Amino acid sequence: MNLLVALSLLMLACKKDKGGDMNKPATDMVKGKVLTSDGRPVSGARIIISSVIWYNENTVATTGAEGTYSKKLAGLGSDAFYAYAFIQKDYNGKRYTMDLHPESTDDFFPADGAVRNFIWKLTGPQVGRSTGIYGGQVTVASEPGAFYDFTNVTPLLTVSLLLHSA
Repeated sequence: MNLLVALSLLMLACKKDKGGDMNKPATDMVKGKVLTSDGRPVSGARIIISSVIWYNENTVATTGAEGTYSKKLAGLGSDAFYAYAFIQKDYNGKRYTMDLHPESTDDFFPADGAVRNFIWKLTGPQVGRSTGIYGGQVTVASEPGAFYDFTNVTPLLTVSLLLHSA
């Protein structure tokens, strides 16, 4: 009886990780989560897994309702890859695409697997292969021929953007 229990425990301890733990890399798989800056899951984000060597050699994963994604990398060769992500939101009849902030910008090999998490930031500098800042730019200018004193102007902006997707 003790031998049967010991063998059962040994088999459970040697169980191969199928990629279930979102914080631990799994062979031939990239996975992770996308959250807002205050920790809420972001569904519908697109994660691009792109070859470091070959132009436009990539695969795409999309986050589900819990903000998580996983993508099998088997058959993609021995190239190094990197991950970047974006979210698209419609507002007032226009579609906006916003880059997501990577927690890691390191390249990875499919055989090693990778965990790449992203945060939807609204401000701050972009990192990695992206350039610029998160957010937007507001330009205040006067009409041609008219000059206004903008030294004492304080813009008041309000943002109203739904975080859920239909």
